[in-house]
Amino acid sequence: MVKVIKKYKSIYMFIIIVAIIGILSGYIYGKYQPIDNKELIEKSINIEEILSNSTNNTVLYLKKNLKITLLSLTPITAISNIINIYYEPFTIGFIINTFSKYPIKFKIIFLNIYYIIPLLFTLLIIKNSLGITYEITKKIVKKDKNNKTKKLIKKQILLIIMSLTYELIIWLYSGLINNYLIKII
Repeated sequence: MVKVIKKYKSIYMFIIIVAIIGILSGYIYGKYQPIDNKELIEKSINIEEILSNSTNNTVLYLKKNLKITLLSLTPITAISNIINIYYEPFTIGFIINTFSKYPIKFKIIFLNIYYIIPLLFTLLIIKNSLGITYEITKKIVKKDKNNKTKKLIKKQILLIIMSLTYELIIWLYSGLINNYLIKII
């Protein structure tokens, strides 16, 4: 694993830096919203209602992961995957700012379980999809015989399965997690 990180250090650094910029800019964007907008957002987010419902996001994440994978088939559509490296953390930064009135323990548990860990899976899937795009382009342009596309597609499928397994586990245990979070509030 360390060899892989060293080999693709520049790609991982790019993803980390863009994700951090996304989180910070989302947080700052949420912080400087007009008071009317903040009140409207807080009214529309009823966290007790969200926690009382056990929602299954598995299908949502499956669609999202398949979309990322399909967008990796051509270099032009892969640009949207690069944009997602910024957009996904941006929304988390905005949510962090929105939840500023809740206790820190609640925010840490809620955000990690429902947003940060799925974000990590999404970023890994995007990184792998960019590798697929690169290999497909290399095969077309250079007529490269030593292509790693099959290996990357297998890795992509494994990442998607891991992401879906995580979502299923969260769905199964969401009742317990949500009850604990309600007690914290």
